[in-house]
Amino acid sequence: MAKLSNDLLNDSFYIFNYEYNIKRKICKGLGPKIANLIMKCWDAKADNRSTIKELCQILKILNKWNNKIIY
Repeated sequence: MAKLSNDLLNDSFYIFNYEYNIKRKICKGLGPKIANLIMKCWDAKADNRSTIKELCQILKILNKWNNKIIY
């Protein structure tokens, strides 16, 4: 999950369509949601980290915000 978090920050994991720039989305409010997700994935205590199921649910919620996710 840390790799996924890293890729989200570096634009190398293409969740969003090419026509949408993730940096623009971050400026419009996506940032804190992504930052919180990353911090949870990188928590020092494994029990506090998101499971894959939780991560998928969170990404689906973000999808509703963006409505342009690629599966």
